Amino acid sequence: MCSQTKVLVNCCGPYRLYGEPVVRAAIEAKTHYVDVSGEPQFMETMQLVYDAQAREAGVYVVSACGFDSVPNDMGVVFLQQNWEGKQSASEYGNASTILTRHKLKFHPNHLDEWRSSTVR
Repeated sequence: MCSQTKVLVNCCGPYRLYGEPVVRAAIEAKTHYVDVSGEPQFMETMQLVYDAQAREAGVYVVSACGFDSVPNDMGVVFLQQNWEGKQSASEYGNASTILTRHKLKFHPNHLDEWRSSTVR
């Protein structure tokens, strides 16, 4: 399938379970890859494992290009605008601390983002 197109858009997650074979197949077929992943662990792993291969194949591997990346990005912007004091990992604590301190409601539809978030 990858060899039949110039750009593959992967919209099927969770990416940490199903994404890597698709990235690998796209690179092997010299096909550009784009996904809507909001899973930091998946994105970082793909960069570390496949960067050299993608460069050698002359293709781009682009993650977080769409809706699923928005919840994590919104969390970072919220912290930048509302957190008092020095911004450090020890001060942020974890996602539970942030939700409790700012009385934020957690919506169960975003459970995958919650589980894959590096803020925990």
